[in-house]
Amino acid sequence: MHRTIALFGLGLGLAALVLHLIAILSGDATVGIVSFVTSLAVVANILAALVYAGVLFDGGAFSVFRGKAVQGLAATAMAFAMLFYHLVAAGEAEGIALIANVALNYIAPTLFVAYWMVYLADGSLRLHHVASWMLLPGLYVVWMLLMGTITGTYGYEVLDVAADGWGAVAVNYLTFLAAFVVLAVFAIGFDTEKKPDTDHAPQH
Repeated sequence: MHRTIALFGLGLGLAALVLHLIAILSGDATVGIVSFVTSLAVVANILAALVYAGVLFDGGAFSVFRGKAVQGLAATAMAFAMLFYHLVAAGEAEGIALIANVALNYIAPTLFVAYWMVYLADGSLRLHHVASWMLLPGLYVVWMLLMGTITGTYGYEVLDVAADGWGAVAVNYLTFLAAFVVLAVFAIGFDTEKKPDTDHAPQH
């Protein structure tokens, strides 16, 4: 069953990414591309897709995504991306854009987090993993700010240096980082309390 869910999740995630790209490219192509490559939801869904691929395909380049720390990071990133979109970034949409937003920001994250909780979490994570996981939001913000500086287009208003200045953006970033850490600790706490389940755990 776990492989069937992983296959479905991979297909759903890739379909949502394609729909999202089509929707944002319907307007200004440059703005759309920058928006896509700096989207938190896109980054999280790509990471989740790679974890699904690691479950489905043995060996090769996907082996790193079978690591429990990477899988836990992906679950945390998906949960954070969903909450960030819902509380901060959600806007009006219709048609393909609406379908893509719902799939990318709600359905795919919910499915992946549930999949991780049932099939991947096995009690191997520890609090020290939070330190390495914090590299993801750090590198993401550096990437987004770099693209914003180059193109003049920032993915999110709350991280728009040109409009709000470095001070406001720094405060917003630290707030989001704190929320990410809270989710990471929660994920590790859940994992720690879960005993290995040999009937559900994916076999490699």
